[in-house]
Amino acid sequence: MKYTFAVFCLSFLLPSTLLAQWVQTSGPEGGNITHIVTTPSAIVVHASGAGIYRSTDHGVSWTLTDPSQPGVFSMLAIGDTIFEGRLDSIYCSTDAGLTWFPRSNGLPGDRHESIESIILSEGNLFATFNLNTDFPAPIPIYRSTDRGMHWDSISAIPQAFNGAFGSTSVLADVSGNLLTASDSSIFRSTDHGLSWLWSGNGIPVGILGIAGFAVKGDTVAAAGLYQTGLLLSTDGGVNWHREITGTLLDSGVAGCFWNGNELLAGSADGGIFRLSNGAWTKVDSTPYVHAFVRSGSGTLVAGSSSDGIIRSTDNGSSWLLSNDNLYADNINDLETIGTDIFAAAGNGLFQSDDEGLSWQRVLRSSISGSAVAFGGISLLATDGVHAL
Repeated sequence: MKYTFAVFCLSFLLPSTLLAQWVQTSGPEGGNITHIVTTPSAIVVHASGAGIYRSTDHGVSWTLTDPSQPGVFSMLAIGDTIFEGRLDSIYCSTDAGLTWFPRSNGLPGDRHESIESIILSEGNLFATFNLNTDFPAPIPIYRSTDRGMHWDSISAIPQAFNGAFGSTSVLADVSGNLLTASDSSIFRSTDHGLSWLWSGNGIPVGILGIAGFAVKGDTVAAAGLYQTGLLLSTDGGVNWHREITGTLLDSGVAGCFWNGNELLAGSADGGIFRLSNGAWTKVDSTPYVHAFVRSGSGTLVAGSSSDGIIRSTDNGSSWLLSNDNLYADNINDLETIGTDIFAAAGNGLFQSDDEGLSWQRVLRSSISGSAVAFGGISLLATDGVHAL
């Protein structure tokens, strides 16, 4: 499961024998690492300004497989098949990132806008554009029933404000139904995207920005930007409740994650909050925590867009910075692969084989850039294993 996190541990706490185990690998020069996906046979990452890199030996060595594409805004892995959302187009690899080819038949191709969300639901693929308009415009929803060979514009949802303000590219699967968000409300589809029902009961009136959904059965948490705060639904997205958690509400929510039956939410500048047994508690003060992962042994690791990595070994009750050998403050994405954790950062790709305690850079960045993972905010999922 994927989340964003940040952890710091003082280097003198690490034994010298552990530090001596790190060796610079043969990772090539790359750019700002924005996305990580894993397949049964490879690790695939996107470096802005450079292209797609691939490793088949657990991050020891890397190959640039697609240098022609500097801009990727979303990635979805289904077995060894990978889909990536680019500007006006979708590309696909069926060999774990080795070769790439377009799968954009049916997409408009001339919007000059990024495809920032691609999901799988009930065997169908769905994709949305990130609209940047100076006037309200419907948000088109595209669907493919043949693994991306053809796409159809099946429906659209309304937005009330300037598209630059709203979260126009969020999609989620909830027990076979779909959720999406415009700048003014949340919408739900029970017929595979053919039609959308307004699902705004309990949602505050005004500009609504949803960074992403965290799904656990029929319970859905929506991370709201601006002053939207955290929205919670216990009936699959039909009705919503605005959670009141002080600074978590006031500054907006960067990301949220289900840790078993407990919900973790990172506020824009108010730290991490935890919902347990119906009550919210502030458990950390690190700002802009938007991605979380949980290791096989239960260690939680989170990534911040300002403070690097934090880590919890007590199920999220307390957190420590864990940035040893992590020469980055801005974490774009996190992924667990076996016993290892990979962190995509603004200056390269980092790997930890001790559950986030220490890090080694395996793919170096030579091009500076800002975080653009999933439109600037990580979109959270329940688990990453799907089958077509």
